[in-house]
Amino acid sequence: MANFKNYEVADITFDQKVNIIYGNNGSGKTNILDAIHFLSVSKSYFGLSDKYLIRDEQEFYRIEGFYNNVEKKDHVVIKYKRDQKRDILLNTKKLKRVGDLIGRFPVVLIAPDDINIVKGGSKERRDYFNKWLCQSDRSYLDALMAYNRLLRQKDALLKGDYTPDRLTMEAYNSKLIVFASTLHNRILTALDDFIPAALEQYSSISEGKDNIQLKYLSDLTDKDISALFESMIPQEIHARRPLVGVQRDDYEFMIKDLPLKKYGSQGQIKSFLYALRLAEFIYLRKHLKRMPILILDDFFEKLDKHRLSALLSLINSGSFGQVFLSDTELARSKAIFDERGITFGAYRVTDGSIEREL
Repeated sequence: MANFKNYEVADITFDQKVNIIYGNNGSGKTNILDAIHFLSVSKSYFGLSDKYLIRDEQEFYRIEGFYNNVEKKDHVVIKYKRDQKRDILLNTKKLKRVGDLIGRFPVVLIAPDDINIVKGGSKERRDYFNKWLCQSDRSYLDALMAYNRLLRQKDALLKGDYTPDRLTMEAYNSKLIVFASTLHNRILTALDDFIPAALEQYSSISEGKDNIQLKYLSDLTDKDISALFESMIPQEIHARRPLVGVQRDDYEFMIKDLPLKKYGSQGQIKSFLYALRLAEFIYLRKHLKRMPILILDDFFEKLDKHRLSALLSLINSGSFGQVFLSDTELARSKAIFDERGITFGAYRVTDGSIEREL
């Protein structure tokens, strides 16, 4: 890669299994992990726009990578020049849309910012579920993009200078209802697989000590969606904003029948977030029939020895393909992986450069 974040140039070949990327805080470890995520789904994990991904005072960035699959070897290039459109090439062929890459190379990234899935608002939770649903199902991605586009138009209409009439609102709603129904039904179907997997992973990590619940909360559940949209038109015109739809969904996380965000310990919340990500991994692996990349940023943060051991046992079970993790020091990671007989490659990061050490 070139001029991506704090890297002028970096060229590295990773191990097929476990890769430890280590170095001081602020040296660029997370930027390497984000580059892998970016190549896989055409989007920075942190939601940064292209102009903020270019190294200081430079005019472009370029990242590229090779994915070795069982069937073939794929080459992905993502490049951007300041004030121009981003280009994505797959095996030298330019993709028409950014979203065309999503789902081809599934990736699951576990990072400290995941705490916002539990502690943040409903938007953070919706974004989390939408991201892996988009990776798992291209039709879900297409429906979500179409729905959001229509929702923005409806919102602009309601906030405009003129009060919309009922017929105009019904015209927008007739289109929104189609996509809202599709998205809602796909979420319900996916959660039938996802929720049991998440609870099983949490039980494995915590040795079944805590009673965890995960629920999907939606105004659309068990409702006539067309009638619901119709009934809300007067309130929406009065409030001057959309008041019904999947954009209002939320997900409830409970521990011992109490809100996890308020009553869960740091260890319990961290374990729950790992369980969510591992369930995401399992879901993508099952539905895409290929092994996702697993990325763990600040791997050892806030995980006690027992929970860490359980997670490492899962990694060592052979259920995962290529794994990337970051740490501030190699000795700690090396001792833990050596103890379990897990082979790995180690890469030292220092101020925007990366080199293999083991």
